Amino acid sequence: MSVVAAGRLAGSRSGTTPGDPVRYPPAPSSSIPDAELVIVEVASSAPGAAAPGSRDLLVRPAGPGDRAALEAMFGRCTPQTIYRRFHGQVKAFPRAYLTEALAGVPAHFALVACHGPRVVALASLRLAEPGSREAAELGILIEDDWQRRGLGRELLAGLIARADSLGLPELQAQMLTEQDWIMGLLSPYGECASAFSPGIREVRLRRAIPGEHGLPAGHRPEDERTQDA
Repeated sequence: MSVVAAGRLAGSRSGTTPGDPVRYPPAPSSSIPDAELVIVEVASSAPGAAAPGSRDLLVRPAGPGDRAALEAMFGRCTPQTIYRRFHGQVKAFPRAYLTEALAGVPAHFALVACHGPRVVALASLRLAEPGSREAAELGILIEDDWQRRGLGRELLAGLIARADSLGLPELQAQMLTEQDWIMGLLSPYGECASAFSPGIREVRLRRAIPGEHGLPAGHRPEDERTQDA
């Protein structure tokens, strides 16, 4: 799992306001009609990095037509980024994983972040057991030039909102033991329990089912801070 630091939703195009969803055409060959998208404004650059241009990204459901752009994105990622996501030196997206993520099936929900025609991130929520609504696995891959800009936090929030809509009580993630900072992104969303194997930390995030304790679907930790302000 590869996620990054803080960011914010922003409707930075004309006629939108911060946090408003914006409707655009669905992904090429998408099985999801009239997909709802959001514009995400991220930091102009990570510390010490050159900005790749506009900060505006479109985040939308992934579709079969994204395969070539995702394969190109994979090729732009450094071996370190690939290792952090897949915990091995793989040469391409696992074929079964990518096919399922792009199929629009209920068991595997995926989001892509797009900068113009280029896809720069893939985030997925995959049911741990087909047909079961007990748990799902989180996965996020962001190409190097767009890390540490806040995109990972926004993608995680999108996956959490999807999990809430499905009533999933548990989310799972695997990370390298050196990636302790990811716990800071996950822990505000629920109670985390960890198990360790050599070099790997497996996290189970227990969630309040939407509607319990007065929490709406898609509840985000910053919502509480806004209400308290």
